[in-house]
Amino acid sequence: MKKKLDEGNYKKIIIEIGSGDGRLLNNLAEFYDKKKTHLIGIETDKEQYRCSCKKIKKPTKNNIEFINEPFENVFLKLDDNSINTVISVLPHPLYIDKIHQAKWSSIYKTVLKKIKKKGSFILVTELTDDLLQPVSQADYVSWRKWLVETFSSIGFKIIRIIDEGSPLCFSSHYLDKFKNDSQRIKIISLVMVKYDI
Repeated sequence: MKKKLDEGNYKKIIIEIGSGDGRLLNNLAEFYDKKKTHLIGIETDKEQYRCSCKKIKKPTKNNIEFINEPFENVFLKLDDNSINTVISVLPHPLYIDKIHQAKWSSIYKTVLKKIKKKGSFILVTELTDDLLQPVSQADYVSWRKWLVETFSSIGFKIIRIIDEGSPLCFSSHYLDKFKNDSQRIKIISLVMVKYDI
């Protein structure tokens, strides 16, 4: 049975994959009408999940929900074309590294199916050197090109690239920590949309 997230009066559904302590969704909640936008965080780590749930006890944030389950399981239960925005900040290497691409490529195809037409996927990810040395500009450019080509081949249309950074309103424990080491950790953000497939 499919899970319908848009039951009720919500006009917009925003899902964060790997929501950690819930900081990002709580920040984003300030920008949206709580009666029209439902923010959902999916986190497998039980401690992080508990921490995020504690942050939504306030009545002003009752449009936020956190789920403690692998995001693949949650997405399989969702209707196609039901989500406005999916956000993934610093995904685990199993979901973004080149060596695991054969496994995760199909997962992002499922994500694409669940996003509404003209809906968006915001991916913030990082490149590091295997020996934790500074990342060269040539390596960054090559990796950036690979990311764009890979997500384009899945079916996303990249509409914006934020080199060496993330959207201004984005904050998480690791994102804030990684920003302080910009020589060894190169962060990039891809803002992608779904058009006709």
